[in-house]
Amino acid sequence: MLRTGNLKWYCLAALLAATLVLGAGTAAAQSHPDTFWVTYYSNAHETGAPDGHLRLDNPGVDNSQSLCADVYVLDAEEELLECCGCSLSADDLRTFSINNDLTANTANGEVPVIGVIKVISAAPNPAPKFGQCDPTGGASFTGFPNNIVPTPDIRGWATHIYFTGRAFLASDQTIQGATLSTWELDYLQKACFGIRALGSGRGVCKCGTGH
Repeated sequence: MLRTGNLKWYCLAALLAATLVLGAGTAAAQSHPDTFWVTYYSNAHETGAPDGHLRLDNPGVDNSQSLCADVYVLDAEEELLECCGCSLSADDLRTFSINNDLTANTANGEVPVIGVIKVISAAPNPAPKFGQCDPTGGASFTGFPNNIVPTPDIRGWATHIYFTGRAFLASDQTIQGATLSTWELDYLQKACFGIRALGSGRGVCKCGTGH
């Protein structure tokens, strides 16, 4: 099992290298509209609580175009736990279980209760180990290519689980759009590579059900 401190150190090292390559001013100035979505999960793996879900759809603006949903799952301490790249064909609806698909194989071996999910809508970027969608962007510890190409238009919804004091209830909400800076795009790819490289098979989420 990897210790949290080790994961954070490697992610910080990757981030520092990326920052040196990009230059802080250039990275902060650029953004990618309509390609970045953020939501949260809560009461995951709690006894008596229902499972939450993340649902993603490729609305099919271009019926011939598949898109990648690059998914990054973090815990309440802002540490990346799992990441995966999932292909969505036009009009595809993909459903992820919070408990079984997104938080069952964490890089640090811990079971999170609450945290954040980030989704990048991107063009396919095939890689031998990842199929049509590579959430690391081809990163490595010696070279940091950035080959994720943010591309609209994936949309999503999340089922949030909350406790009333007497019972657990579920509420569906649209996931929220956010600004995807080049800095954030680069960081997520490098952090994903870091946990994949060090996790011995851990840190890889599943793409749920869909086509």
